[in-house]
Amino acid sequence: MSQTSQGNQFKADLHMHSTESDGSLTPTQLVHLAKEKGVGMIALTDHDTISGLEELSEAASTENIEWMSGVEISAVADRELHILGYGFDETNEDLVAVLKRQTEQRIQRIYEICDKLCKLGKVVYPEDIINDAAGNVGRPHVAKALVQAQHVPTVQSAFERYLADGCPAYVPASTISTGAAIDLIHSAGGVASLAHAAVDKAFLRIKRLIDEGLDAIEVQHPAHNRPDRKRLISIAKTFGLLMTGGSDLHTPMGHRTLGYCSMSRAAVDALERKRLEYAC
Repeated sequence: MSQTSQGNQFKADLHMHSTESDGSLTPTQLVHLAKEKGVGMIALTDHDTISGLEELSEAASTENIEWMSGVEISAVADRELHILGYGFDETNEDLVAVLKRQTEQRIQRIYEICDKLCKLGKVVYPEDIINDAAGNVGRPHVAKALVQAQHVPTVQSAFERYLADGCPAYVPASTISTGAAIDLIHSAGGVASLAHAAVDKAFLRIKRLIDEGLDAIEVQHPAHNRPDRKRLISIAKTFGLLMTGGSDLHTPMGHRTLGYCSMSRAAVDALERKRLEYAC
């Protein structure tokens, strides 16, 4: 990572997605947006892929923006959870192999979701969805196809009716366990954080995740309200977890754009100190 931003106004956004998974901006465009928004450090956390990191690195160097390697790994406890990895070696062979397998599973998942939707009378074609996806394919791509086929009015309604956990067309994204995902991040020299920890009360699994080696919990997130953040800060302090945060940007629409949720320099420094424990 580069070392350039300083000062009291420093902001780090460590959760965003590009066209390499289900975002609408390229890694280069994300860097330019960070520059525009006065964000000094970013981490690209695409779903189950690190294919955008090289482009991000080049663009960040040009724009004098700090960056940290990142990924959002889909994993399973007693339900699907997402584990954010930060500061790892992106050339680590085990990490690369597992993410390749995750990508293959994502493609198979699209076929299984579309099969369930077909049985519900909501026909969309998996080949078209996969071909239309610029990067790693996921449920948002299916949701867009459902909207285009006029089966639902909005992407949100597609998730609420069919694609969210517990809905009739839901299929888990991964077979890797949360413990295995955390170990994988550590073995690559990175730090593991629970993504959007208040969404669907993911924090209820926190003790299990801590036993598995979790380092941090995402506190700052657009889906977290003030009581959520207060609860998560309390959890972090109680269990000695680091606190991470970011906009979870997929598309820069409305006020919840890049930098909407961010981390301080002190929080980033704490993350870096933890990373060095695994890098040694």
